[in-house]
Amino acid sequence: GEIVKKINQHLRRDIREVEFKEDAINLKELSDAYGVSITEVAALIPEDYILAGNHAVKKDVFERIRTEVEHASPEKLSDVVLILEKYKVGHDVLSAMGYRIVWTGLSAEDALLTKG
Repeated sequence: GEIVKKINQHLRRDIREVEFKEDAINLKELSDAYGVSITEVAALIPEDYILAGNHAVKKDVFERIRTEVEHASPEKLSDVVLILEKYKVGHDVLSAMGYRIVWTGLSAEDALLTKG
């Protein structure tokens, strides 16, 4: 038990060494890779990033995504899936833009988007 803990502590990379370079970073993947909580990763987000769901997104990129989403006048989640995929973010960033996903079933195709 104690030896395994020490080995794990030694092997665990230091999350403070993470460099934020990409336009969007999946905090869940980072927290898993470093064995720390999403909260610990979120605390390290640089000032030029916005916390959006489980992602840290560069502010200018976030605004571009928001503009594209709003131009799509989405009524369903499927209306914006390609935009989100293009920027490598999940639908969880939509809540940071003021959208709410109303799940009408298990499929994202049928999920509705409401604003406000």
